[in-house]
Amino acid sequence: MSWQDRWQAQWRESAQRIRPHLTPLRVVLGFLVAGWITIGVVIWIWIFQCGLITCSVESESIPGGRLTVSVPGAISWALIPLVPDHVWRECAAEAEDWLPATRAMIEELAEAPDFVLVSVSTPDERVLVAKRGRHLQVQVADPKVEIRCQVPLRAVKVALTRIAISRTCAPRGI
Repeated sequence: MSWQDRWQAQWRESAQRIRPHLTPLRVVLGFLVAGWITIGVVIWIWIFQCGLITCSVESESIPGGRLTVSVPGAISWALIPLVPDHVWRECAAEAEDWLPATRAMIEELAEAPDFVLVSVSTPDERVLVAKRGRHLQVQVADPKVEIRCQVPLRAVKVALTRIAISRTCAPRGI
C-alpha cells in the first residue's frame, strides 16, 4: 500500500468520524470569521491611511497637568455630513477669496518635505505652525497653557473639498 493510499484511507476514516451536521456549520463559521477579519483589516488600513487628529493641552488647571485627545482622521469623513449645510455655506462665503489658494497649498504640502510655515515668539508666548510628515502641526504656548494640535493633511483636504462643494452648490441669493 502506497503512502497515497494510506493517506486517503486515513482521510476517509476521519471524515466518517466527523459528525455530518457540524461540517456545514464549521464552513459557514469559517467564512464568517474570515469575512470579519477581512473587514477589520480593511478598516484598520483606512484609519491608518487617514492618520490621527491629536490635541494636547498642558496646564496646571487640568488635573494631572495634561489632557490629550486623539481621534482617527477618518472620523472627519464620517462627521462632515452631520454639519448643517448653512454652516458650510457660511464657511464658503468667508473663504471664497482664499479657498483655491488654500486647496493648492494643501496639495503641495503633502508632497513637500517637513518645514516650519509660521513661527512667532515673544517673551511670554510662542506660536508654531509646521508641516511634519503627513500632518499639519500647530503649537501655541504661554506661561500658563501649552496647546499642541496635529491634523492630517488628508482631513484638511476633505474639509476644504466640502467647503468648495457648498460654494458651488449654494442656493442663489445667499
